[in-house]
Amino acid sequence: MEGKVKWFDDKRGYGFLAGEDGRDHFVHWKDIVDKYDVDGKRLFASLTENAKVRFETEQKDGKEKAVNVVEIEGKGTEKEGEKGAKTEGIGDEKVM
Repeated sequence: MEGKVKWFDDKRGYGFLAGEDGRDHFVHWKDIVDKYDVDGKRLFASLTENAKVRFETEQKDGKEKAVNVVEIEGKGTEKEGEKGAKTEGIGDEKVM
């Protein structure tokens, strides 16, 4: 499914996506497609407000959330000229 990022709070590590199905979908930073630094350490992944995303949904304990989230158009994509993930927040070291 595709949609747009409604908002994403880097400090809390979660946000919501507006899906093409007209519903809002919760997203946690760990459900954003993995990004790694040169040493293979997983980086904190973030999303840019209003960026276009592709994702799947998953049901767990009666709640639905977005998983396998990929930003396909927006500030965090190579198309816009910025490579890699934002890495600030949740105790992670800043790597750019």
